Amino acid sequence: MLRGTMPSTLVRSTLAVVLAILLAPAVAGAALGDDLTSVETDRAHLRGALRVTTAARYATHEITLESGAVVREYVAPSGTVFAVTWSSPFPPDLRQLLGVYFERFARAAAARGTARRPPSVHDDTLVVEFGGRPRAFIGTAYLTDQMPEGVAAGQLR
Repeated sequence: MLRGTMPSTLVRSTLAVVLAILLAPAVAGAALGDDLTSVETDRAHLRGALRVTTAARYATHEITLESGAVVREYVAPSGTVFAVTWSSPFPPDLRQLLGVYFERFARAAAARGTARRPPSVHDDTLVVEFGGRPRAFIGTAYLTDQMPEGVAAGQLR
């Protein structure tokens, strides 16, 4: 085989992570843009413990699973889930977490091709950042046009 035609280990590893992200149904959560009622549905489905904390401009609904996975759903006063974050030992089900925004994320990830980093999206209204390694996946997804006034992306953890 000619030199340079065989994918490097890094490229193959990146492709494996991308496929795992797109196909793994391991963690579910409220979909981005859904309403508050989806949080309880998710808690029951995941059989996780729910803890709610309130800040001045939003409420955080944190679902903790026995596996150690944590999904945080940020709910605006309007009742809309404007952001979702996760930390988990396995890739989350991004189709569930991103809801109607999943296809936009998948198209952007596919357009990046075989980049060295996990896929991320930064467009006019959607931001998705995903990273980690086996047994330590983290991510953030939020809608810039749904974030309450005065809330910064750095507050989402």
